[in-house]
Amino acid sequence: MIKKIILILMVFFNSEIYSQNKSYFKSGFYKDLIEFDLRTSSSNSDFKANKIKTTLHYRLKYKSGKRIKSPFAVSDGEKLYIKTKSISDNLSNDYWIILSDEGSVYSIASKINDKLIYLEEEELGKTIAFIGIATAKTRGIIYEHETKKFTVLKKNSDLFDFLNRNSPELIRQYCIENSNDKVKIEFLRKIISHIFNQTTSPSKVFE
Repeated sequence: MIKKIILILMVFFNSEIYSQNKSYFKSGFYKDLIEFDLRTSSSNSDFKANKIKTTLHYRLKYKSGKRIKSPFAVSDGEKLYIKTKSISDNLSNDYWIILSDEGSVYSIASKINDKLIYLEEEELGKTIAFIGIATAKTRGIIYEHETKKFTVLKKNSDLFDFLNRNSPELIRQYCIENSNDKVKIEFLRKIISHIFNQTTSPSKVFE
């Protein structure tokens, strides 16, 4: 029951994705990190995204029904899906382990602007993932065009470093300490919303 409530709240927060501005990632298949970072797709095809129950992940399929596995990211012109394993393989910090189906599941972006992409994932510790007996923690993940890396914003120090690179004035405004304390997802969402409302024109902010 508790897990269902958490998932409902996460879906409510991520509902902003459904008005994602089309100018950031045009419809297409982004085969690798280079195309993803340049936001230029080399191919396109009709596809369908199916939400996997009790998780934040999606499975993508071609019109023929064949599962999409290889592209780094896929966009329908409104929503951006990033292969979960691609995120894991391009992390700047080592917090997160993916439990996926042969690397063929995709995560969905919540917010995008010219320099940043924000999404949320479920973090599983390596021991927990191996024995499979604990509830995953929701973590915010940010992709920075400048570093070409994804960063799990798990600790205050991760958030501090990210803000120092992008919005240093928010460190003082939100009293962020450079510590190992965990970042609460609700608090992180406030800061992320602030950043995207501050750095993006109104027509490009997810409503």
